[in-house]
Amino acid sequence: MPTVPSAGTQTSFSDVLAALNFVGSPQTALTLLYSSSIITASTATTINSLMYHNLAMGAAAGSTAKQAIYDTFNVGTNFNLGTNWGDYNSDPNMRITFTVTNNNTENDIYISDGTNDYNVYNYNVTAGGGTDNQTDYDTMLAVSTVNAKYFIKIDANAMYVGPPPPPGGGVTGNTTSASDSDGVGGGTTRTTFNPVNFDMFSPITGQIIVSGHNVGTGIALNKRTSFDIVFN
Repeated sequence: MPTVPSAGTQTSFSDVLAALNFVGSPQTALTLLYSSSIITASTATTINSLMYHNLAMGAAAGSTAKQAIYDTFNVGTNFNLGTNWGDYNSDPNMRITFTVTNNNTENDIYISDGTNDYNVYNYNVTAGGGTDNQTDYDTMLAVSTVNAKYFIKIDANAMYVGPPPPPGGGVTGNTTSASDSDGVGGGTTRTTFNPVNFDMFSPITGQIIVSGHNVGTGIALNKRTSFDIVFN
């Protein structure tokens, strides 16, 4: 997939158009921002939109796509292609940010990202306040590999570590919260679903916990998601 040359290297408008998969008549800076950041972002199921999963672009490869492109172009004061678009990748790995907390005192919890889907995360969160924080977690999945709306799903298993007999009171009253990591453009809505109650004899399998406008629409593949799961 096309990648824009690094900042400081001569960059042409055609480099940016190629990276955004635009064809036909040339786009102005304003329409390029509008179509890639605002319109198609909310409905994107292809790579023809601004990929917010870019986290190291622009001057010194030190800006996110939001900072280098959306913020800069939205203000409308600096359309320097080489500075703003440097190192832009049209097919980056998808990135997510999340925190998993296990407040349950009777169970260690083993969590992965959903049966029969891309398995990008596996973790054991210990009982009694165990926490895993991941910022800009690299799923190792290129956007083109998914190439559709995405959902965040989980599998969760409990290992009973409390006093006998198991399964104790189970893992109940669990919560999920989520937001768009960048909070700009289209497709910022996140709909959440709390993990169902479970115990060591009845695990969660492939439950959707975060989607887009509703459970059926999913999240635009060019957008990042931040979410928190708390098990109780």
